[in-house]
Amino acid sequence: MGKFDKCKIQEKINMQIRLHFKLNLNILKNDCSSIIFLLLIIKTSVCIIAIDLQPVMRPNLPAGEFRVIFKGFCFCKLTNHDPIDYNLYLSKKSSKVTEIKGNITFSVPFDKSINMETVFAVKGSNGGWIDNAHVIPLISNACDVLKSILGPETWNVFLTAFNISKVGCPIKPGIYISSGLDTAHLMNGNFFPKHFFYGDYKVTVKFLSYTKKFLGCVSLLTDFVRPWDY
Repeated sequence: MGKFDKCKIQEKINMQIRLHFKLNLNILKNDCSSIIFLLLIIKTSVCIIAIDLQPVMRPNLPAGEFRVIFKGFCFCKLTNHDPIDYNLYLSKKSSKVTEIKGNITFSVPFDKSINMETVFAVKGSNGGWIDNAHVIPLISNACDVLKSILGPETWNVFLTAFNISKVGCPIKPGIYISSGLDTAHLMNGNFFPKHFFYGDYKVTVKFLSYTKKFLGCVSLLTDFVRPWDY
């Protein structure tokens, strides 16, 4: 129904309401048909007004519901032999499935003594990275925190993909090679809120000892897009 047609109908309804309220109140009290007629008019008016109050899609807002596109890992090591050493890359299994492959080397136990800090850098309009766009301050007990963030299902998928003992925390020193971890599982956890600012982000997680000595890091390039993009 066009806007002009709705306006014409609304105008007729308003006229009918005005005429109806001019009726003698005694007649209105005793005439059931008049009451029914008035209720029908009010109901029709409310329905037409409701049509005009439908939610409007605003696709250009800077934040909202999102999905994450994983683009790749980037270098963040201090040395070639960090105590916690990530050597990971993304592999396309199919047009819809991207997997994390490579290996993680723990030269120290990944336990309660290890802290972690997460920093988001956002890509600016000039193409450069703006550091500390979002910062999650130092958190202790990194292993248990990661387990909680990923959630039980994704945590178990992670352990299986990297052939890590199902005991989980603490993770013993060793080299753990991925058979392929689907990135879609990373969005099933509790890390991200329901709404976030859109844009390209470099997400870096640093691991430090309880004395704040650098142990290692992992850095992932991502794109936070609207659910209907791409």
